[in-house]
Amino acid sequence: MAGIVWYSIDRELNTVDHEPVSLAEALEIAQRYYGNADKEHEQAEDAIAETMFGFERESDGAFIELCVNGRSRVSCKLEIPRPAKSWLSRVFGGPTQVERNLESWSEVAARIEEFFSLEPAVMASRLRAEA
Repeated sequence: MAGIVWYSIDRELNTVDHEPVSLAEALEIAQRYYGNADKEHEQAEDAIAETMFGFERESDGAFIELCVNGRSRVSCKLEIPRPAKSWLSRVFGGPTQVERNLESWSEVAARIEEFFSLEPAVMASRLRAEA
């Protein structure tokens, strides 16, 4: 499987790309951000920088983005680009997006583990089935 890079958001709200990570490293990164769940911030930019991050597959551009709004409120967005097979799909076809709210660290860890181990379409199907 191709590498999975991680990204963060800086205080100027720019996306900052980082080196590829292993599953263990990804879970450490997520745990660090999850640890900021109860932190109070004076500036919105600081809150975003300390609570929003994601992982992206280098091979196909699929990504999972997480934002820790609280220990029992973590927004999770999975986006899977659709290959443009025809001009019609290039014009009207957009990426597949699935969004869910996660309610615990175990759910956050499970989603990251799925992203590292499952094909994106399989993960999207699982998330849709939970709706």
